[in-house]
Amino acid sequence: SSVTVTGTATDPENNSMTYAWTKVSGGSATITSPTSLSTTITGLAQGVYTFWLTVTDSLGASNADAILITVDAAGGPPVSQTLISVNGWNAYIKLPSSYSSNPSTYYPTIIFLPGLGEVGTNAALLLNNGPSKFINQGWDGRATIDGNVVDPIIVSLQPTSGYPAESLVNTRIQTLKSQYRIDPNRLYLTGLSAGGWASLTFVTGDLYDSTPPYGPFTYASQIAAVVGVQSVKPDDNSPYPNLFDNFARAGGKLLAFEQSQDGRDTQTYVNRMNGAVSGSAIFKPTSFGNGGHCCFDSFYSPTATFSGLDGRTESIYQWMLRQSLGGGSPPPSNVFPVA
Repeated sequence: SSVTVTGTATDPENNSMTYAWTKVSGGSATITSPTSLSTTITGLAQGVYTFWLTVTDSLGASNADAILITVDAAGGPPVSQTLISVNGWNAYIKLPSSYSSNPSTYYPTIIFLPGLGEVGTNAALLLNNGPSKFINQGWDGRATIDGNVVDPIIVSLQPTSGYPAESLVNTRIQTLKSQYRIDPNRLYLTGLSAGGWASLTFVTGDLYDSTPPYGPFTYASQIAAVVGVQSVKPDDNSPYPNLFDNFARAGGKLLAFEQSQDGRDTQTYVNRMNGAVSGSAIFKPTSFGNGGHCCFDSFYSPTATFSGLDGRTESIYQWMLRQSLGGGSPPPSNVFPVA
């Protein structure tokens, strides 16, 4: 419930300096000596906190740095996500518990893209919705599939503005691939509202290819599955919805949710994918709340399940982690028996 943090600061002109600790995100906490380089922070509860140390010299020049503090639940699963920067975009990343001890293992990876209310530069907004919210509350990010527990990499990626171009998303995906051991056959995108749009337009970002051998594709062939939650209609990429053929023929799978009073034209592109490759897409109508644009926890909670997902009742995480561009079951290196 308490921790001591210590900063260091130097001034090249040897001017005098002042210090200021502030809390940027997380629950309530008390900074006992906010104007000292070293201070104790008390009153911490389970969750993730971000604190800034700002240093200002006597001429008014200043600089700052952040520290992320993760508080685990006593006797419970660890909360293990880290705030990083990916080509200038904030991201929370949760690595599998075995990541450091298995340096040759590549892991299935889920990338979440938020709605318009969570884009920008305030990383704390990423904890409002989606998987990072539940990791922040103590979820370990794991999903049970056929008696095995799969422990994926989970990334919540924050565009600095809404509706990012496919090339901008791709730059961040390639950076993540270069820095982390991501299984190229088991990479998944999911997003809510405008983030769902970004996920869908990414996999339809290639020129329309209606003739064999279909591809190669720059974008569609990277993603094993997409889960769109109340996604903004992805008709920015023309010819819509024909471009979904590329994703289906590249081996991709789609699970798309649409609330009953939140017209998003979901059925149109689901039908298009299934017309290209039978069984490649699932349309799930829902009516949480009043059926409007709401209730995102009803989809992203790890305990939320849905029937009719390829004949199973599962969470969106279980459904994604079943999918693979190589087909078949998750490779043994990425699973371990249920405790």
